[in-house]
Amino acid sequence: MSRFKFGEIRVDVHRTGPDPLSPNLDFYTVKISQGDTFLESLVKKPKSNRTAGSDFEIAMELLSSLFVTGKNPEGWAAQVQAEGSMSQEEIDAVAYVAAHLEPYMNEAMASTRGRFELYQEHYEKGVGPLEMGIARKLRLPEHVGNREEIAEFFAYLYLVDHTGFHPDDDFETYEDRQGRPAYTPAQAEARNILMTEAFQAAEVAGLDLYEIAIWVGALTGAAEDPENEASAPSWLKALSNTWV
Repeated sequence: MSRFKFGEIRVDVHRTGPDPLSPNLDFYTVKISQGDTFLESLVKKPKSNRTAGSDFEIAMELLSSLFVTGKNPEGWAAQVQAEGSMSQEEIDAVAYVAAHLEPYMNEAMASTRGRFELYQEHYEKGVGPLEMGIARKLRLPEHVGNREEIAEFFAYLYLVDHTGFHPDDDFETYEDRQGRPAYTPAQAEARNILMTEAFQAAEVAGLDLYEIAIWVGALTGAAEDPENEASAPSWLKALSNTWV
């Protein structure tokens, strides 16, 4: 999960998994909140090398849409009603949140514009912003057989491949922003084998592989997640100091 703070408004972007009907699409939940008021949306995006930069784009897109809604709620509601894409209950909920957030929106939108150039590095250079951390010592392991090697494999995926991966996904299905394969067949096969070994090693050690992926994402900065960064076990925190 990636978490962004735009002034007083917080936006959480979480990839929930692939669309079972369209393997080239991923589902994301986007939660926009201020205090106890929030709006949560489900969106679909093309499968790609996910980084903090691509999550930022999703957050900015949804926040900008809500900003427009708050400026002309009646016009927005009329358009959505004509399209028939939302129920009246959903329209009322969005309009309520947009009205609540309207006093905070100018500051939030200024914040998105101020950070846009930083996150553009994700597209121009394939590395993302500095707070993601750029790996300098990591190498793709030849084998994965213990918890440390699991963590280092995941760190490599986040920091070197810049891939917002899910342990259940086939690496052959990943695409870049232009819809091209993110990996060559040989690269995808190597990573699929390592992920299979990671599952086996986690089972032997009695560890939750998905939890390790979340912790590593938080510790590398690939997902801004203070709660999971703080809850990561001490062995993993110590190991993360060697990654950047």
